[in-house]
Amino acid sequence: YGAMKRWIEAIKKEGLPGIPSAQSPAWLGDWLAPEPADDALLWNAFHYRNAKYMQFFAGKLGLSEEEKAYGQEAEETKRYWNETFVEKETGRTKCADGSICDVQGSYSTGLSCDVFDERYTEAAFGHLARKTKEGDFTIRSGFFGTEPINPMLSLGGFSDLAYRMITQTKYPSWLYPVTQ
Repeated sequence: YGAMKRWIEAIKKEGLPGIPSAQSPAWLGDWLAPEPADDALLWNAFHYRNAKYMQFFAGKLGLSEEEKAYGQEAEETKRYWNETFVEKETGRTKCADGSICDVQGSYSTGLSCDVFDERYTEAAFGHLARKTKEGDFTIRSGFFGTEPINPMLSLGGFSDLAYRMITQTKYPSWLYPVTQ
């Protein structure tokens, strides 16, 4: 708990929730992604999830003031994330500069961190499915965005797409290295 508390405080000093300072090291990024997600989108999604975890842990430890504070941090981060990184009309994700960030990793990470507002969740699942089809069922994300793609496709009702993705042998895919 102490280590996570120090992490939350350190990351807040980098400007979260919000745009990390220009001097922030590149700790978080969808590295090696053919179509990378916006770094600030990722930082804020993970910050939301971490604040929710801390709220839970503080509650279990009987730290009611900290539980309340982390809950407020989570709410503030989720509000900021949806206002900044979600296009209201379509539910597509955006970069910090307002440009569209319509990539697998932005949807899979946002969905797995549970940071999308309820009103955008269904659209986010649909966009993840669309981007998966457009990418011919190959992996178009990096380290952070890849792991949650299949679970989020399945959770969103697209298990058939998740299965097609897990059995794809084209590069880059889960089974490409196996065929080599």
